[in-house]
Amino acid sequence: MVEHNIPRPTLFSFVDSKEDVGRVAFGLRSLDLADFDDILRKKLSNKFYWPQDIEEGSQVGPPKFINPNFYDTTSQTSHSLSAVLVPCIKNNSEIRILFTKRSNELRNHSGQISFPGGKKEKDETSDQTALRETYEEIGVKEDSITILGQLHYTYTLGNSTLIVPVVGTVTKSNSYRLSSEVTEVFDVNILELMTEDVYSKEIWNFSKDFVREMHFFKIKGHVIWGATSRILYDFLELIAS
Repeated sequence: MVEHNIPRPTLFSFVDSKEDVGRVAFGLRSLDLADFDDILRKKLSNKFYWPQDIEEGSQVGPPKFINPNFYDTTSQTSHSLSAVLVPCIKNNSEIRILFTKRSNELRNHSGQISFPGGKKEKDETSDQTALRETYEEIGVKEDSITILGQLHYTYTLGNSTLIVPVVGTVTKSNSYRLSSEVTEVFDVNILELMTEDVYSKEIWNFSKDFVREMHFFKIKGHVIWGATSRILYDFLELIAS
């Protein structure tokens, strides 16, 4: 169990995550890194549109909410649309994932660990939003990113934002140009993420009808949780399968 100071709801329970850790970690260790790009292109969706414009089945993977009503397509127009980039760095014989730390001055999700991303502008597709936001937040240009596909969308709890995670490989940089929204950039080897000392899972009961799996990764002095940890777990589980 990962120790953290994230406020829990009144009703919650811990989950034994040893089986998840063992299964996903085994799959990650078995991954052929030489064919990483091709493997992901086959597993990810290549339809870079917002979920209300396409069929639910064309998104990759099942919704990770235990409450399926939260994915009611008839209500999606009431949610704001955002996209994030899940940036993968291929470094010699390893794959690393890049994260950002949000400024404590931000109104929403201040101080939290996240992927670069933000709200849709005008007629952007989800990949265009992810690329633009990545450049604005950490200065990584579009020509340094290769888009491989996208994961199943998810929602934030607090402000009902629909998030499309776009996966891409990023050229390793020794320095990043950080916007005022970001205070830190760091990357982690994917094999470090699925260990019993780093990963754990809890079940949170927000109401009688709304129960949710919560994933936690504690690494490099940070706790990754919320939408970012949900996206991260979905990604690791998918590529390890």
